[in-house]
Amino acid sequence: MNTPRQKTLFIPFQNLLFSLFVIFFNKFSLFANDGSYISGPEGGALFPLKSSSIQMVEEEVIYDVTSGEFVTTFIFLNLSDSVQRVTFGFPISAKFDEQEYDYDPSSRDTLYEIARINSQMNFLTWVNGKERKRNLIPIIPDTDYNYAFSFTYTFKPKEKIRVVNTFNQGKGYGFSNDGTEYDAYTYILKTGSLWAGNIKKARILFKFSPGFKMTFSNRSDIKIDFKDNKRVISLVNYEEGLKPFPNNNFKVDTTNNTVEWLFSDFKPKFDVSAIFYNSAISNSILFFPVCDSLSFFIQQSNPKNFDSYFNQVKNELKYESEYGKEYFVYVYESVAKFILNGLYVPLERYQIRHIINGFAALFGYRFKNPLWEKMFSQFKWYKPTTENPNYPPEIALQIKQLSELYSTLK
Repeated sequence: MNTPRQKTLFIPFQNLLFSLFVIFFNKFSLFANDGSYISGPEGGALFPLKSSSIQMVEEEVIYDVTSGEFVTTFIFLNLSDSVQRVTFGFPISAKFDEQEYDYDPSSRDTLYEIARINSQMNFLTWVNGKERKRNLIPIIPDTDYNYAFSFTYTFKPKEKIRVVNTFNQGKGYGFSNDGTEYDAYTYILKTGSLWAGNIKKARILFKFSPGFKMTFSNRSDIKIDFKDNKRVISLVNYEEGLKPFPNNNFKVDTTNNTVEWLFSDFKPKFDVSAIFYNSAISNSILFFPVCDSLSFFIQQSNPKNFDSYFNQVKNELKYESEYGKEYFVYVYESVAKFILNGLYVPLERYQIRHIINGFAALFGYRFKNPLWEKMFSQFKWYKPTTENPNYPPEIALQIKQLSELYSTLK
């Protein structure tokens, strides 16, 4: 049985505990600038080390979001009058925080990870147009990254070189405690601070597919709190669209669907990302997405799927009914405001019908369709006594406006 695709959080996730921002990457995460490293005593594992002689003069990063391919180009300069032997490390994070991490480059688990990462990423490097082999080696300490693609180069005095890397990386995705869903397109700049001096010029370009809708989220969140003597419950909605970071030094080309950052003469203390937020209702509001799904089946005139899903979630609906009628009025009024202000997207007819009928149930409407009555009967406050509910003026106005919007949707 398929439930409708929504931006709200469905009930099967209700018992999971999430950190404030839990990001899952579909391959590996947090790709970064080439950093300067030195081999340590742990069997060749790499340690981050600042370089006082080698400067990253320029860099260009092009990320094709559709294909997942990165192309990075760096210009490095030996500032000294002496020969400099430097180990380059391009770090990645290939684990989740809770996973055990093996520092030993020769261990069976590490060798397996190295083979897996190499096969999936297809990381290639050229120095001054000639291909150079990189070895994937564990990093110590593993704070932000735990592997690095490394190679060693010997600079002549005052020598300048051009390093080009290509590799494959998908987008990140995740959700947070308040129910916000997002896609994360990220490139880490901070490791560029390991080189001597400032980076003189940098260009970071994210290329989105021709069909990608380049809308931008200027509002971080809209939040309303419901309070009684026992709890505070927040209903949160995020405006859908891209949110670039940093939010300055960038420009958007809506014809070619690109976001571009330009920096000059800087020491990177930040990372670059384009986060695409989806509108969301807080997952602390358990009943709402469940009733949304049940409303979808009612709208489809599909009692079989309704009953199948209803039997899975009816006990959860009964549990939340303990909050009382005032709480449900608050939620339905708040969501109605979001919808009428154009902040709840995408929007379907069944979602509007759910809210209209939610108001009706709250004010004692006796439904003719037994499925609506079956759903709302799970709530203790539902007392079907009339076919002509007496609404407060503000709710009557919301119902009128929602009904007009309903008639415009297909």
